Amino acid sequence: MARQVSSAIFKMGNSRRIARSIVGAPEVEDDLPPIWVRPPDSAAGAAGKLVLTLHSGSELMADAKGLCNPYVVVHVLGNRPKTSKTVWHTTEPVWEQEIEFEGFLSDLSSSGIIVKVYSRYLCERNAFIGRASVFLRQLQRGRQLPFDNIQLERTPMGNVSFSVRFELTPVFALFPGTPIHASAAQALHRQPPPDAKWWELQRD
Repeated sequence: MARQVSSAIFKMGNSRRIARSIVGAPEVEDDLPPIWVRPPDSAAGAAGKLVLTLHSGSELMADAKGLCNPYVVVHVLGNRPKTSKTVWHTTEPVWEQEIEFEGFLSDLSSSGIIVKVYSRYLCERNAFIGRASVFLRQLQRGRQLPFDNIQLERTPMGNVSFSVRFELTPVFALFPGTPIHASAAQALHRQPPPDAKWWELQRD
């Protein structure tokens, strides 16, 4: 009985703490939607790289001093976030920069991309401007997907433009001389298939 009462008190106190943290906490700009929680599946499908061409931004929010030094952080499933170059002193940046991510076409086309825009400061903490998120359901080999003037979320104004394409990576370019079914999986940090031979795994 005492154990049940103490358990109930713990749950009650825990729920109060959770409620208090939700009500009192400011909005966090770097939480990710559920699609980013799913780990990559077993190796399957075409292996290659997702090439994101970051084009430009428009009508970005400036700070109280009228300053804005925008750069972008790109999140892709199964990869570490990657950062673009900074364009200084403008709310209309032009990047025209390619950023590459490794992955499998089947995984990438069932997930999406999150593009976060920040303003860089030399002597202060970098400021979050806004973010855009898109799905890649139409992603195919040899096809470029344009995303023009995607409105930023969590900000009253601002747009960002970019395009993506998937390029097949030849296996021999990853690990010369290694059989396809073993090297492709290990080169992209995947579990090799169960029929891979022990000497194939050792060579990787």
